[in-house]
Amino acid sequence: MARVTLGHNPELVDGDRRLRITPMERLILLVAMGRPLVTRDALVEILWPNPDNQPDHWGGSINVRVMSLRRKLEKFGWTLLAWKGRGMWLEKIDDAS
Repeated sequence: MARVTLGHNPELVDGDRRLRITPMERLILLVAMGRPLVTRDALVEILWPNPDNQPDHWGGSINVRVMSLRRKLEKFGWTLLAWKGRGMWLEKIDDAS
């Protein structure tokens, strides 16, 4: 998998290719890399550890960030797959398609 940098300007790095990701996308990616299945509840707890700071419509906020990250990951041969009601996971895209 491509490297994920952890500085102020996080990015995906694969050889000479670099792609900026947002700090929140970086958190989602790091969580997905560390677990076989990531639930929305787990993401909410990690992205907004203080319930008072959670946006009113956090579900939509997560969806937007996951879709953006998914598009970026696909450029590196990876995607985030989702199983409705269960969670999501990181998976290598089959090059044969």
